[in-house]
Amino acid sequence: MNILHLQFDTEIRTLYQVEAMRDVVGATITLAYAGPSYGERFGYGEELFSKVYSLPYVSLRDIFFINKSRCFRNLVENIKYIVKENDIDIIHVHKRTDIQCLAALKTGTPTIIDVHDLVCLMEDSIFGSQGSRIFRSPLIGSVFGKHFYKRLLNLEEYCLKHADYVIVVSPLMKSRVLNLYNVEPAKVQVLPNTVPLKYCSFKSKNNYSNPIKAIMATSFFLDKNSKSHRDILSFIEVIKEIKDIEIYLYGWTKGFYKKDIELYFSKYPNITYKGLLSPSQYLNIIEQYDVGVIFNNPDYDVHIGEISLPKKLFEYAAKGLPVLAYASKQIAEFVYQYKIGSVFDEVSVDSIEAAIKDIKKNYELYSMNALRLIKKECNWEKQTKTLLNIYSKVID
Repeated sequence: MNILHLQFDTEIRTLYQVEAMRDVVGATITLAYAGPSYGERFGYGEELFSKVYSLPYVSLRDIFFINKSRCFRNLVENIKYIVKENDIDIIHVHKRTDIQCLAALKTGTPTIIDVHDLVCLMEDSIFGSQGSRIFRSPLIGSVFGKHFYKRLLNLEEYCLKHADYVIVVSPLMKSRVLNLYNVEPAKVQVLPNTVPLKYCSFKSKNNYSNPIKAIMATSFFLDKNSKSHRDILSFIEVIKEIKDIEIYLYGWTKGFYKKDIELYFSKYPNITYKGLLSPSQYLNIIEQYDVGVIFNNPDYDVHIGEISLPKKLFEYAAKGLPVLAYASKQIAEFVYQYKIGSVFDEVSVDSIEAAIKDIKKNYELYSMNALRLIKKECNWEKQTKTLLNIYSKVID
């Protein structure tokens, strides 16, 4: 079986799937990247991109860069070329935009769409960065915005309904796909954002530092020029009042120089910004901490964050870290169901301190449950069997 994984971004979920598939069944897998220049996207050029793709069996030689991806006809022809050259049986599209989904469907090759987001973010694919700025301007946006968004939704519906199979990352996302787009329930499968077993720790943690050392991975949490929808400043302002926890932040900043960041966090003695790591580096440092924190801005949760179960939830669990999470409904239910941590339902000192107290009381139990969750239920080796079953159905 020859599989083409088509992705728009350097998506670690793709690599976890590829790694498990290669280890379990030795499938022949080709990765193709259709999207922004990785240099523009990450700002660190080929060095960082190479680190992202440093997992076993995956190298830059396995990746085909699809040029001129903004020209739809060229994109289709490039995918056809890869399909022919590598004798591809099935295309597995990792959906960030619907451009590459539609292009894959147009090749006539059996296609699976792996839905990470249901919000279409296609401006850059269609217009380029300059066109994207024009689209967001008040005058143009007010005239064409609603019409353009409706066309995006129509395109998303077309792609999902015409795919041979649809994979989603959470039960709520499955429900949203079925309700919004009337996709056949039999061809929608939930596969969470989990990890391969090789990243699991061998033993659960049985103690914690005092104060607790907590890792928090996030995206665009500090934006100098605007309030990002992933802004965590409200959380930081509360955490500085809590003496039982130290937060070590990993993630993006925007518009800040290094000295700005150092000056900013000098006001917060129990918060340390550690910078940006590639996924392969990040996986190696998680187990140095006691607790994994998950926080999305409540406004962001309402629109996007609530739909997904974040990848870091499973990465923390794989290293035996109890989870301290903000209580978006789906995440809270998951944490409570598997007893892998504690939840705070409001951004306040009292609520967060109560959650920390609960984690201290049940620390070893939550750590043990987290590892059990990954080893027995939520790992890519187990999900690989589901994927193989899906591939076989689609090809037949």
